[in-house]
Amino acid sequence: MHIPLSSNAPLPLWEGDLELPETPKSFRGEDGVRATIGSPEQWADGQLMGDKWHPPVGGRRYHVVRLAFTLRPRGRYTVVTEATFCLHLTAQGTQRAFISDAFPRAQTVELKDSVKFGLGPAFKIGTIEAELASAEVTFDAGVVIPVVTVEGIQEPELCWRYRAHDKFPLTGSRIMHAIVSLPPETPRALATLSLSVVQQDKLGPLPLGVPMNEQAKLQFAIGGRKS
Repeated sequence: MHIPLSSNAPLPLWEGDLELPETPKSFRGEDGVRATIGSPEQWADGQLMGDKWHPPVGGRRYHVVRLAFTLRPRGRYTVVTEATFCLHLTAQGTQRAFISDAFPRAQTVELKDSVKFGLGPAFKIGTIEAELASAEVTFDAGVVIPVVTVEGIQEPELCWRYRAHDKFPLTGSRIMHAIVSLPPETPRALATLSLSVVQQDKLGPLPLGVPMNEQAKLQFAIGGRKS
């Protein structure tokens, strides 16, 4: 199975100006960063692998989640030097959902062409040319732009951390994929996204994020359907 990028951009989960913590917008002037966080897309394990696939020993289930955000710096002197985008899974009693794998991971070199990653029966991500040459599912991942690192594999919160590159400023869109592992008898998990950046302008570095009163809009459910 091949999962292409969406031909139409998904509706925004959230769109607006990133703000300084506890600082009224009127004090920031016209410069700043406008951002869009796309509505997540997701696919269940059985949906991807078909009827012949069975959950591994222990009964955990898996979902692939595609995430995206866009940054639009405004102002002649506004530059984004860092951006952090996180996926957080809420605990449900003693049952623990976590992110078992992600793409991209560490990326420090230029990839000029769009890339694909593969997903095998063990629900691990690999490049098509490497360990998953016979992958059963492939995902288009867009163009992977440096520099990015990932923190939180096998944990309930995973963050992609982007840094500006001389050739690749932090503007435009980024696409990410995560594999969410759900415990047995837990058909769904509540997830929350977060986005923060460091804006550099003539006044110096400024930390910006989604306004506090808008953050509830960044919650969504993973799973919930039988596969």
